[in-house]
This record gives sequence, structure tokens and C-alpha cells, in this order.
Amino acid sequence: MSRICSLVLIFCLLFYGCDKDPICGCKGIATKTISDEIAIITDSEIGFVLISGTYGIFELCDSPGELLRNSLIVKFEGNIRSNCLSTYSYGPYQEVKYRHINLATFEILPGNEDIYQSGEVEIRLIKSEDYGYSSGFGYEINSGFIKITQPFIPGGQGYRPFTTADDALKVALLVSAKIQEFKDLPSLTEEELRFINIL
Repeated sequence: MSRICSLVLIFCLLFYGCDKDPICGCKGIATKTISDEIAIITDSEIGFVLISGTYGIFELCDSPGELLRNSLIVKFEGNIRSNCLSTYSYGPYQEVKYRHINLATFEILPGNEDIYQSGEVEIRLIKSEDYGYSSGFGYEINSGFIKITQPFIPGGQGYRPFTTADDALKVALLVSAKIQEFKDLPSLTEEELRFINIL
């Protein structure tokens, strides 16, 4: 009887193969190439990350040293590594998910623009005082079906504007990625804002 079970097991393994979990992280296989994507580099809980307005947060795999500067705006082409997401955890149900990317090419942009196009979404940086709040920065997002005017840091943090235009852009790109992924009004968690050093 045990011989039959062993033979059946061997047959199943040979015929169906083993379903291995995909390798996540920088050692995962390249699953998608993206190009002409606008993003911002920022320091985070795991080191420097890239925030894309289409795909969200990326850990940089094998990144050139000149990219490791906070608030550097780039246009890039690269390969997303595997389809799985990695997780940074602050505790139970308090986590941030991110992807991994190898950059093939990049161009450092001047960073003095007020309007950015990311996929289907237009992002415009604004001054909070123009909307009746204290001096600082915010953003407007227009995706065609959703328009957001956000003159202060989102997520229940009171009505505190962003200190810099770069911080407003980091969050706007993250919101843009969520709009393009879910096609609905996005929400940000406190953990996501902490992860990219906004809070």
C-alpha cells in the first residue's frame, strides 16, 4: 500500500511539478518593463525608494549612487522584479507594501515643474495659502473621473500643509498610483506616510 502511495506521489510531482512560491525582492525574475515613468526618490524606512505615479513604491535594486538623494525627480525605464509585493511592518495590520525594480536608464529632471503627468493622471502642485490654510504646499490630482484638491497632508493629520513641494509630490504620486490601480477614491494610511518620512 505504501508503495502505491509513493508511486502516486512521484507521478503527481513529475506530472504536475512543484508549485514554488515566487521569489520576491531584487532576486525575483523581471516580469514587466516600464518606460518614460516620472518618479521621485525619497529616503524611507528601508533606505532610498522610488515613488512612481503609476506603480507606487519601489525598492531600488542595484541603484547608481547619484540617485541616492532625497527628493530627486527622475524619468526612468526599468524592469519590475517579480509580481509579488514585499511588506514593511509596523505591527499587526500596520504594514506598507512595495515592489522592486532594476533601473535600465534614468534622466534626472530639473524638479522645478508645477505640473506632472503620470499615466492617466495629472498632478499639479499648489500653495496651501491660496486655499485659506497656513503657508505650505499641497496638490491637485485630475484623472478624468476623479478630481482631488489636497492643500494639506491627508490622513487625519489636521490641516497641516506639506513643508516642501517635494513632500507634496511624493504623496501625490502615491495617491496617483492608487487611483490608477483601483480606479476609485484612494486612501492613505498613517504607516504609508511614516514609511516615506512625511510624518
